[in-house]
Amino acid sequence: MRTDADGNPLSLRDPPREYPFGPYILKFPKNPFVDPDVGRSVAGGEEDAPHDGSTGWYFNTRTTRFSPNDPEHKDQ
Repeated sequence: MRTDADGNPLSLRDPPREYPFGPYILKFPKNPFVDPDVGRSVAGGEEDAPHDGSTGWYFNTRTTRFSPNDPEHKDQ
């Protein structure tokens, strides 16, 4: 869904040109380097990703960075 600069979502009555942001990711891509059952899952916290393969992705709430949560991508 598209949003304006304040994060308000576009409604059916709004002119789309006033909502220039988005659309956003509706579904996380699968991380092929982890177990297929957890490939799309996301965990998060204030630390860097543990890179243990327990989830497909990790969101650092302190830095607002998404990263793959697998050993193959530890330095990325």
